Amino acid sequence: MKALLFALVLLLVSGSARAQCVGDCDVSNNVTVDEVVVMVNVALGLGSVGSCTPGDPDESGTITVDEILTAVSNALAGCSEGVRLTGICLRPTSSGLGACDPRTAITVSRCEDLGLCLSDPMQRTFLGATETRAGGSWDVVVSASLIASATLHFEAAITNGVIYRTIDFGPAGAGGGTGSADVVISPVSEAGVRVINGSGLESFDSFGVDAVLQAVESVTAEIDFSNLSVRQAVDMATQVAFGSERVDEEIASVIRTNGRLMPGPTISDEIEPVGDTDIYSFVLPQAAQTVLQVNNLQETIQPCVVVSRSLDGEPVPGGSGCATFSLLFELALPAGTYYVHISDRFGDNVGPYTVQLQVF
Repeated sequence: MKALLFALVLLLVSGSARAQCVGDCDVSNNVTVDEVVVMVNVALGLGSVGSCTPGDPDESGTITVDEILTAVSNALAGCSEGVRLTGICLRPTSSGLGACDPRTAITVSRCEDLGLCLSDPMQRTFLGATETRAGGSWDVVVSASLIASATLHFEAAITNGVIYRTIDFGPAGAGGGTGSADVVISPVSEAGVRVINGSGLESFDSFGVDAVLQAVESVTAEIDFSNLSVRQAVDMATQVAFGSERVDEEIASVIRTNGRLMPGPTISDEIEPVGDTDIYSFVLPQAAQTVLQVNNLQETIQPCVVVSRSLDGEPVPGGSGCATFSLLFELALPAGTYYVHISDRFGDNVGPYTVQLQVF
């Protein structure tokens, strides 16, 4: 427990405090690192609750890890602009999916780079943490300004080595991320996250993610999770989701790109219908030299290509051009997610092309 409490204090190093709330021991409208340390000492029996009455909001006479987690969130985000996120955590039990164990750790983060968010924790910004109560419910207060229009990553540490995740969105997005409905974290939501990651999170908007997660929930509804291990439950849900025609159809109807380019293979596609723009994404886990080549196969189109950091963004330096036959881009790019837009120069022709990405 001492290690956990000390780690929570370390989370405050780069945070700011702006609100009078749980942990504001001196009622100064700020929660500071020193005040969290006071709460930690009280929790360890090294001080009295009277030294930080606001640290004991339920007036139980003790300060719990849950209350310290709330103080940490308040110090990082501030309560005056806070939004309370609520949810429930589910895991397999002897009678199907049931509540996660009390005090299961829940972490909420904001995705900074969509292509890397699900695979690289460094591409997520910590927003808050809490623990489940009896029955699997949880809540955490985070800054409204930090989640506005943001893609939110929720993670539950079910057992050592096994996590369940889900994706939700800030106030401008879809789903329950604004506290209007419970965020459900379960083996089914983890399967949904894996399906989305298969096509690339960067390839979906908020409504697309919500649609895919709902489709996965629907096709896994008949699974009997009784007596499965936490890992077996995820594996079974994932297998059903990836083998489902309904999920494939849902992805095809909402995905915003033609897919993710992987280094090496040559992809064949076609500008069709007239005026079409094909969009691919690719992800660089680290800075790299890249070579992108687009070839006009039948000379029926004059390919134009734009390489950008967002679906609607400006081209990266040296990352745009048109040609009669083929285009070759040699780009030194930092780590991140990129989009390749391919169209016909005049927008009035159709025809096949190939695209290949190489990374060195």
